[in-house]
Amino acid sequence: MAHSGFDKAFPAAAVALVLLGLLWTLWLWPTPISDYELYWNEAGGAAAYERGGVGVLLFALARSVFPQPQWAALAVNLPAALILLRLLRRCDPTRSRVFAWLGTGYLLLITPYFGIVQVDLVATALLGGCWALLLRPWERWRRGSVALAVLAGAAAVSTRPQFALTLSALAGLLALAIVLLERGSARKLRAMALPAALAVIVAAGFASDLWGRHVAGTEERVRTSSAVTLYSGLLVADDGLWCGSWTPEATQAAYDDREMPLLDAVAARLSIHPAGHWLDILQCKFTRHLVLPIAFALYWVSEPLREEAGAAPNPDQQRRLAAVVSLHPWETRFYRALTLAIYAAAVVVVVRGWRSRPAVAVLPLAWLLSFWLVHLVFEVQGRYFLATIALLPLLCALVQGGSEAPEAGTAVAGS
Repeated sequence: MAHSGFDKAFPAAAVALVLLGLLWTLWLWPTPISDYELYWNEAGGAAAYERGGVGVLLFALARSVFPQPQWAALAVNLPAALILLRLLRRCDPTRSRVFAWLGTGYLLLITPYFGIVQVDLVATALLGGCWALLLRPWERWRRGSVALAVLAGAAAVSTRPQFALTLSALAGLLALAIVLLERGSARKLRAMALPAALAVIVAAGFASDLWGRHVAGTEERVRTSSAVTLYSGLLVADDGLWCGSWTPEATQAAYDDREMPLLDAVAARLSIHPAGHWLDILQCKFTRHLVLPIAFALYWVSEPLREEAGAAPNPDQQRRLAAVVSLHPWETRFYRALTLAIYAAAVVVVVRGWRSRPAVAVLPLAWLLSFWLVHLVFEVQGRYFLATIALLPLLCALVQGGSEAPEAGTAVAGS
């Protein structure tokens, strides 16, 4: 069989994901902090809905069965990881299943993150399902594939509103690629169905998130919470080591400017420094954080330990914290090597598909570029890259499969 190698390893990979996620959680037992504490409180009704979308609904269901946040996190995140693994297996057309191996390696590397009350993995699985339905539809139910893709994509956007920005940028890049690269008016018109579908997904997902905030009476917080990412990413940033990362000063500045129209506030902040200052920040973010993102999984499971050790030190916590910290350099090396390998795979897919379907072939790199463009301006955090890197192998597999069987087309374009 052409795919016997990965097919035989697939059950072992699934078991490894479950066991590693379970072992990391049992060893470190991370308590919710930062945004994760907000999601947990929203899921339990202790806080009004502010963000999290479908992810918070899933955590509310999990919390009704598992009152401890660590078990609830595993109940939500392990199925999401297994869905991504299944999508990789189903969609990879290569003989060696190279894209599936790359995606599996990434999922295994972030297993410490599975025990945290976070919505990143759920949103990634939803968006992965959306891409699979759009680019590899069910042959006998193409319209149904489009409908399910829109629902899955909208659910992903409602869960991670940052996706609205990235997918909007992606729709623009794809539309530009279609205009410049596709031949013939009819082909261009059909191909435009994909960016149009992305626009519908963004609108539906953003509307559902706003509706949830409206019902909870927290819609006024959209202005401040959205501004914080802009202030952290650029307006109150510097070109130091952590350029573009969250700071308390950025949060305070966004709060101070909350009564001003956002465009006026942005213009006022930009006028404080010359253009060279802002260019230095953009260059710093691109070279230090965007091209090769930092590993994030061990940081976020060790941070609760660090806070607990600072509040009430005990030898066991200090030993576990020291062990995790000692693993950080190795995590960083493997993370960067795997990221580079995934980038290389995306470049190969573009080169191989350029002659036959150039506007589709550029999709993996356009997905990466859209994320870079958005976060050149907005806040950067290592965990924000989860969906970007995790979905690159899947997009490569879907595009490669379409290049090998172009007659199959896509659900939205039919070409």
